[in-house]
Amino acid sequence: MQQATISMTRRLRMVEDVNEVVGRIRHNAHLAAQGSGAVAVDVAVRQENHKLYNGRTTVVRQVRNSWATDPFHPLLERARQALAGAECPAQPGKWKLGRLGQGTAGGVLVEDYGIPTIGYGPGDEELAHAPDESVDVERLRSAVYGTAVIAQCLVGVPVFGWSADEI
Repeated sequence: MQQATISMTRRLRMVEDVNEVVGRIRHNAHLAAQGSGAVAVDVAVRQENHKLYNGRTTVVRQVRNSWATDPFHPLLERARQALAGAECPAQPGKWKLGRLGQGTAGGVLVEDYGIPTIGYGPGDEELAHAPDESVDVERLRSAVYGTAVIAQCLVGVPVFGWSADEI
């Protein structure tokens, strides 16, 4: 018996369900194989074993979901105001994610838990997850400061039992 594997990568759009996409690909693969005689076809999302911090191993499906937060959501407006007030650079827009395999963990927060999420950081998308990836130290410092500014704006100053008069 001979066996072959054809690997493919497919980026999911926000409106797509991974199981529906796999079903369509499976259907098309069966149609393509019909003229080849007795050929068994299976289509599945790639899975990998990952070792967890506690030593246990779990199977992880290699799926990255697209995500977006409403550009008029109050979280984004507050973050923009905080960054502008601190004179931190901010570039609104969508990531390009030019290379397959690039993604963010924001999809878990937005899609799985309904938590509005922003992406903010020092990196250059063209260098991300590429050979010789690097980040300028000044941009890193600015992003850490900007992240702290956003957190302080959203959460406020913790007072730990003190009254406002004592601060």
